[in-house]
Order: sequence, then C-alpha cells, then structure tokens
Amino acid sequence: MKPTKLLFLGLAALTAGTPSVPAPEIFTYPNELSAGPVNAQFHVTPDTAYLPLDHPRVSPRPNQTSFDWWWFSAYNPANLNESLVVKFYLATNASFPLRATTTDAVSVDVFVGFADGSAAPVMIEAKPADFTPKGQAVVNVEPRPAGGRVAGDWQTTGLTFREVDDGFEVRVDAGWMGLTGSMKLKTLAPPRLPCTASTHQPNAPLSMLPHVGWINTVPDASASVSLALNTRSTNKQLNFSSGIGYHDQKWGDAPFHSSVRSWYWGTARFGPYSLVYLQSTSHSDTTYSSVHLARDGREVFTKCQEDSRAPEGDCDALQVLSNEERTTLRIAMGDCSDLLVSIEKTRELVEYGSVGRWTGVLEAIVAEEVKFEGTAMMQEFHF
Repeated sequence: MKPTKLLFLGLAALTAGTPSVPAPEIFTYPNELSAGPVNAQFHVTPDTAYLPLDHPRVSPRPNQTSFDWWWFSAYNPANLNESLVVKFYLATNASFPLRATTTDAVSVDVFVGFADGSAAPVMIEAKPADFTPKGQAVVNVEPRPAGGRVAGDWQTTGLTFREVDDGFEVRVDAGWMGLTGSMKLKTLAPPRLPCTASTHQPNAPLSMLPHVGWINTVPDASASVSLALNTRSTNKQLNFSSGIGYHDQKWGDAPFHSSVRSWYWGTARFGPYSLVYLQSTSHSDTTYSSVHLARDGREVFTKCQEDSRAPEGDCDALQVLSNEERTTLRIAMGDCSDLLVSIEKTRELVEYGSVGRWTGVLEAIVAEEVKFEGTAMMQEFHF
C-alpha cells in the first residue's frame, strides 16, 4: 500500500492573487517497513500557511531510519505521582531505538503514573484488521485560512488524537489491553517554533538541530485526564482535572540517536509564567538551545542559539546543569537579566536505557529579585 503524498509537497504554488484554501487531505501510513528515500521539511514554506502546525513532515512516509512522532502529556501538580504521556509513532526502533517494539512502523507508547506511585508502561503495536493486513495510521489534515486542524487515528491500536477549538483531545480505547479513557488539553500559551512564535514566518527554521525537526503546538495547557487500567492483575484509575499539559511533534530524516548525543527537555509552570526549554548536543559537540517563556498566556520571548556561547554582545540563551537529584537552568531574559530555575527530580516516571523522565517541584528567581515556586516535567536522553 502506498501512502498519500504529503501535503507540503503536493500543494500548488501560490499565485499572485488571493490563494484558495486547499481541500482536506488524508494520509495513510501502513504498518510496513520502508527502505525508500524520504524528504523531511525543516523550514516554513509559503504553501503551509493554511496547514496545522503538526501536520506530517516526512514524505512520502518515514523509512527504517527516519521518524515522525506526536507527543501529548499531562501531570497533576497536586500529586506529582500522577501523570500520563502518550506518544504516537511513525518510526522503527532503528530510527528511534528507545521504542519497545521491534519491526513495527506504526505504534503508540502510553506511560501512566498512578496516585500511589505505581506506574504502567503500555506499548501498543498496530495489528491486522479486515481493512488492513498489518495495521495502519491515518492522519487527517484540514486546511483553514488561519491555520488548519489535524487528527490522527492509529487504527487497530485504539488510540486517536484530534485538534479541537481550544486545544487537543486524546482518546484511548484499547480495551483488549485493559486501557480506556481520555486526555484533554486546553491551550493556555501560544504555539511556537524552535526560534520564533511567528509560526508561519517564511523560511523560519523548523529544525532543533541537524536532521531533527521540532514544533511546539501547545507549550502550556490546562489538562484533564480520566483513564482506567483493568487487567487480571491491575485495576486502577487515573483521574485529575487541574493538571498541566503539553503537546509537541518531532521528526527526522536520520536515526534520532545518530543526530543526538544528549537531550534535555522540560516544561514548567511557576507563578504567572510557563516555560519550555530544550537543549541538545550533537555527536560533533555542537550544542543547540531553545527556550520559550510566557506570562499569563502571552509570549515573553522565544529564542534559540547554536553552540554553548552567545554571539559577542548577546547573552547565552540557556544553560543546563543536571545531576541525579535536580536540573538547574540559567536563562537569559530579553534584557540579559537571568531567570534561574532549580527543578528537583521529585518523582521518577521512567528510567530505561538512556532515557529518564521526572516530575518535580521547582524554585524560580526572576531578575535576581522575584521568587516563585512551581512544578515541572522533564526528560533526558543520553546516547
């Protein structure tokens, strides 16, 4: 089965007149390994003005060494044990080796943290059905004048996501795995690219580092989760309604671990502020940083930087120090005054291979004067 050609390649070039809104597109991705060449989009192009930010970015579809995945997460700041992370993959474990599956190209990982501190990782591979011999994923893209909407159905896994008026909904209907429920994210902060919040700025970079794209559609959200895990050995519920949510998309045209040596990511909320940071070092020892700060739901700044030192006369965008107990951030504000954030790794959510994920309490100091307390979710990769 051949997947539908990606929209960012298939749209006609814009004319000098007012362009018309393209028709909706449906992209089908069979659960089959592909060895064909790929093209990944790493800059904003004029023909994507009507598209949702997180439309598919790798065409015609990811092969064995490329990937495209959508991340949705929520945690409860009142009980840091409680969290839910759902990752929709178009990837093999050759392109992203931390996946638990072996040969599948379509899968979903679900990580559930319960109130009592127990955790349940659930890896779901696409399976055969009457309409597809090996399983498949379908992504619907609905163009709109002010940016479109996206919906994903990882058919035969029982998991879907869709964009709604005020955010996103993730639905879980994997009854044969004992897992059912939903996650709802209500957007509180504007979307952003690695270097700008002007999401349709012509030729704006979409790459976090060479061969790895990243967009952050929902930097901060009000999250509600209602999930049940019922198996022969487990009968547990996860329910919270005043959580902190987040959503992004990552893609690449080379194996993730061949591009990334280390990766420090986190999302935090403290006082009126929300923060997203990402710092990654390549195998050639070049460090790439991106940081986004919003106050009361409005952007304060979005900036990125290559290598560990800022250009002369500028400030380091982001410095990250991490050990077993905490992560410390030093972030240059617009006037080069510092935002200092110290995040305790309070609750370990995941530790396998070269990845760790935590929720934690934090203390933030703005411009050496104002102190705030808050919470964060963070993740690290080391290859």
